[in-house]
Amino acid sequence: MVFTYTTIRSPFPVLCYMGLDKHENEHLIRTGTPTDIWFHVDSLSSAHVYVRLPFDKTIEDLAEETVEDMCQLVKNNSIQGSKLSSCKICYTEWGNLKKELVGMDVGTVGFKDYKKRLLRRCDKNKEIIKRIEKSKKQVTWDYDLEHEKYIESHRLWKKGENKKKYLKPDDIEMFDAQKNQVDLLNNLGEGDSESGIEAGLRGIEGVDFMKVFISDLGGGSGEGGEDNRAEWKVEWEDMRVLEEGVKWLRSRGFGEETREEVERGYGGGGEGEGGEIEELREAEKEVLESIYGEEIFKVEEEVWTVELQDYVPSKLFTPPVPPPLIVELNLKSSQYPFQKPFITLFGGGVPFRGLEDLNASLKEWGEEWEDRVGEPVFFEVIEFLKEKVEEWKEEEEKKVKEEEKKRRVELRKLKENEKEEEKPKFKTEMERREEAKQRLGGFINESGATSDVGSLKKQIQKDMEQQSRKGDRSLVDDLFN
Repeated sequence: MVFTYTTIRSPFPVLCYMGLDKHENEHLIRTGTPTDIWFHVDSLSSAHVYVRLPFDKTIEDLAEETVEDMCQLVKNNSIQGSKLSSCKICYTEWGNLKKELVGMDVGTVGFKDYKKRLLRRCDKNKEIIKRIEKSKKQVTWDYDLEHEKYIESHRLWKKGENKKKYLKPDDIEMFDAQKNQVDLLNNLGEGDSESGIEAGLRGIEGVDFMKVFISDLGGGSGEGGEDNRAEWKVEWEDMRVLEEGVKWLRSRGFGEETREEVERGYGGGGEGEGGEIEELREAEKEVLESIYGEEIFKVEEEVWTVELQDYVPSKLFTPPVPPPLIVELNLKSSQYPFQKPFITLFGGGVPFRGLEDLNASLKEWGEEWEDRVGEPVFFEVIEFLKEKVEEWKEEEEKKVKEEEKKRRVELRKLKENEKEEEKPKFKTEMERREEAKQRLGGFINESGATSDVGSLKKQIQKDMEQQSRKGDRSLVDDLFN
């Protein structure tokens, strides 16, 4: 059971909810979402109150009136705080909450980063409290189901945002057309007044499937036949002809090594009993499922995967919309957590060279692993990779901007040189004629020409044709005119 409130002031829709007691708070801590903001009276016992924001909003988008209403609500639901005329309220993102499995009382939390904790003074305001409490409702709350609903809603929202962000309007239209036609073809055989085949054919009438196909591959060739497909897309298409084992390695940023050579680099460490290993893995798996949910954290045989939900591909590597970025833990023939974890990264529109860089970062992290033998570290590595992916993405975008800046500087210099060449060489006609005389004198000395004017002119013209010195003709003509 939780309490919900519908009169919290906000410029955009929000969901405000509060745990019934400390046991309910435990469930709320476990199944919170990245867009939840947690409120609590600082240094005093109080209810845990959350406000859930839209997918595209963060704590920085909270309006002043929203924060004030939340502070009044949490203060009023504190036995000690409600008696005070004013008190401090602490609020932070759900992702900053830290819950230790051992050593913490039921319903209590800590913080991963105290710098991200915000404090605000709250003076009692009976009018606000009265308005908020009027909308209070006690509702049945299936924690895990609500969490799954959130994940699915976020997935659909993100899919729509990516489609708008990384596809052109024409591509979106054709993408939707393709999906609609696939849905129709999947339903062949259904219908009353007409057969499924007729309905399917009627549905696909007028659709240019070649355009759909090219759009799906990333746009085909650009002007002049230039290949404008994303780097990752070209690499993936080139990998089609490779053997499965080689394809697996290349898609994860490994070069000429074999699978055995790669896995050999993850040996070492201690040894654990088979039962102990399974027990530790099962405990870690339960924690990961509670953090990410079954839609994000998946287990297939002896491979664990987590999709990085907050990752947004760089525009440098798209379109088309790439597959999700996946972190993968391979447990086959592994003694993890008593052996260094074999963790790889793939997808997300990250090209091969990027995956190589990220693998190098993982190796650096692995050098410190010896002190963590026997500990579950997959969550820690996921968070580490999130940071490294963003750092790498920012560095690549910075390089592109610098190259673009350099190219513009070179282009500007080229244009300036062209303008310089177009400028008249001589300020006055006298300077021009003086230059011609000097050149003519030098030419006479070189060729041994006679002093006869007519013969001299013919001799000069003949020699100029032989030496391809046509640029001097106008100067010479001036001297003889």
